[in-house]
Amino acid sequence: MSDAHGNNVDRSKEALGGQLSERRSLLKITAALLGASLIPGFSSRAMAQPNNLKNTGALGATGQTSPSMSRFEARIEEVQILFVDLQDALTQGSRSVAPTALRTNAGVLAKIAQLLHIPMTFSLVPVKGKPGELIPELRAYSNAHNTSQRLLAPSFTDKAMVANLANNKRSTLIICGFASEVAVLESALGAIDGGYTVHIPVDVISSASSRTESAVLRQMELAGAVTTSIISLAAKWSPNFSEEPGASVLAAFSEIQNTN
Repeated sequence: MSDAHGNNVDRSKEALGGQLSERRSLLKITAALLGASLIPGFSSRAMAQPNNLKNTGALGATGQTSPSMSRFEARIEEVQILFVDLQDALTQGSRSVAPTALRTNAGVLAKIAQLLHIPMTFSLVPVKGKPGELIPELRAYSNAHNTSQRLLAPSFTDKAMVANLANNKRSTLIICGFASEVAVLESALGAIDGGYTVHIPVDVISSASSRTESAVLRQMELAGAVTTSIISLAAKWSPNFSEEPGASVLAAFSEIQNTN
């Protein structure tokens, strides 16, 4: 009897020990998960990540670029550029990028676009009752066919501009302008809603406030826009800098003004 009783006790201890070991393992896993969720920004970033960026890699099983990654490519045959409200009367209030730098960089991008035969469109708004006037750096690229005046803040309410973009038959839209919180944001959201892939070169947009511009950039990224720069775009469009037009594109880089 005593031996049987002792064996039962031993088996009970072993079972209890196994249960405790399982609970400890479960607690460790739970603690790890809780710890991850408490890392600053981890949970919010995971929840905020757009669906089309989740569970994707640069290459698919066949070695081809996945659809979600192709939006970063900005292929030269698919791109066109929209310049919104880059007017002297407005850009004088630029603070996140110095007014001179903003105007110079816009001119550099337009020069590169002309070298590479990329279509450009210009949208303007009246100021103090007078038609909007482009900054001098862009006037040589503007004409009656690619430039329009609008009355409302959202550029995609301008039927003439929308039609011009559609006639170019290019699905990726590079948006530049002032101010980021109005002209650029509304253009980006309107373009995305219209089915365009949108790229925002941060050296050709500006605002009166770096703080509010940061919020707007985040909003556009969450909506699906890609933030980029003149050099990043031009290097994709014309990667061979040893021959024309790449050599002229490279020379244009020297004109870009630091916007830090």
